Amino acid sequence: MKRYFTFLVFSIITLSLSAQDIVIKDITDEIINGQTIQVAVDVNIINTPAILSLIIQNQSTNSLDLKVKKEYIDIVEGTSNSFCWNGACLPPFTMETEALTLASGESYDGFSVEYYCMGIEGTSTVKYIVFEENGPEAFFIVEYSTDFTILSSQFISEFSVFPNPAQNNFSIEVSNNISNIEICNVLGELIYSTSFSNQHVNIDCSKWSNGLYFIRTFDGNNLVKTQKLIVSK
Repeated sequence: MKRYFTFLVFSIITLSLSAQDIVIKDITDEIINGQTIQVAVDVNIINTPAILSLIIQNQSTNSLDLKVKKEYIDIVEGTSNSFCWNGACLPPFTMETEALTLASGESYDGFSVEYYCMGIEGTSTVKYIVFEENGPEAFFIVEYSTDFTILSSQFISEFSVFPNPAQNNFSIEVSNNISNIEICNVLGELIYSTSFSNQHVNIDCSKWSNGLYFIRTFDGNNLVKTQKLIVSK
């Protein structure tokens, strides 16, 4: 009995440490492993998704080949959800990503999940699991809801980009709490930045290469939201 108890305690400690090999953080740098995050969704906005941007960190002593998969807990019929991973925003039917290698101590901030309510009211609940095959894993749960009265809106800001995809130029409209924006390519290189004197800006992208870009909005030094932009000529 004593030998069994010692083994059981060792197993519990091992599992606990393994779970912390992968750390998931929100844009405020708070760890959300195992937590349920509530995201407010505006039922009147159909073509722009609610986006939750996240950071994945490898805190193990080894490199990890990480994937993400999603599991539906409760989905409102007619809505759509997807995620962006490893420089690509995947179609809604994709349930599991390809692997992305993170070295020990390395972080990846290009992970985001998004939800289109398609004008339909209700709450959809999705579980996201970050894992290595036959290795450690971590998860978080997101509740996307059109019921603003019960949800925190800390991750959401009024932010629209049009047209998207863009050809030669596009416009950005933001809410009052946005002070500046940055636009990066999939390599993380800064392509464009500007401060806001009003809530509207037109941007010339005629000399940009075709592909995926990430628009980041800031309130002072605080990252508020990230949204993808596609340039296709």
